[in-house]
Amino acid sequence: MFWTQDEKNTWALEMQHLYQDEDPLYNPNLLNEPFEELGLFDVNQSSFNINQTRFVKTNKLDAKIDYYYSLTSKSNINITIGNTNSNQSYNSGIFQALDDGTNFVLESDDYKNDVRYSFNDAYLGVHYKFITGKFTFNPGVSFHLYNTYNDQLNSRVRDDFSRILPDVFAQYQIKKSESLTYNYRMSNVFSDINSFVQGLTFSNFNSFNRGNRLLENALQQTHSLRYFKYNLFNYTTIFGNLIYSKTTDPIVNRAFFNGIYQLNERVNLDVENESINGTIGYQRTF
Repeated sequence: MFWTQDEKNTWALEMQHLYQDEDPLYNPNLLNEPFEELGLFDVNQSSFNINQTRFVKTNKLDAKIDYYYSLTSKSNINITIGNTNSNQSYNSGIFQALDDGTNFVLESDDYKNDVRYSFNDAYLGVHYKFITGKFTFNPGVSFHLYNTYNDQLNSRVRDDFSRILPDVFAQYQIKKSESLTYNYRMSNVFSDINSFVQGLTFSNFNSFNRGNRLLENALQQTHSLRYFKYNLFNYTTIFGNLIYSKTTDPIVNRAFFNGIYQLNERVNLDVENESINGTIGYQRTF
């Protein structure tokens, strides 16, 4: 929703709600016992009919209000107030369907999950946009207050903190159909509930996954440079992108191997991951 109060004052309201219900069933029927060294299943059966139930529910609400005040015809101030709230639940279990029609359930907490995860981000942002000649600048900064926790194994792990995140947009309009754009953004990278569950879940007949309830968020800085040119007379488009990113405390998979069997878990890597990639394109229409 937009409301133009007068020539200098404009308001915008944006809201989005997501409800997601996932119910995948994993059911490998194997001749050989998976992870036989663990002795999880009944071996006195015609086959290993393994079943894994997993129920994941997500309820997420995003809302923000933008206020724009026009200083001049080529400059304005933008103030943003917003909140993101997400609540997720995760329930999973593993059982073996036996030949007599009954089920052999793995009762250990190592092979089942009952998890609740909550994430809240309340933020306030300020941006100043102005145009001078062929240049457009829009620097800004936002203050975030984060509250997260996960409940499982009869205890709660909380992570409450605040952070200031800057961002910059700059564009050089070389011609009407030719531009050079630079973007800088600092952001927090969070995981969803799948990365926090401690109980093991099958990802394949020979692979277990588990999360880590002590995971911390990662901090990412991204620089991007984009060139774009379109020629209306000969229908030619030339474009290019160059992106550099650096992530502190990235969340990665760590794998342990035992023969053909594999255990994957989520961890924070105590390094800085850096990457650079580019794209260049030429398009001509006849």
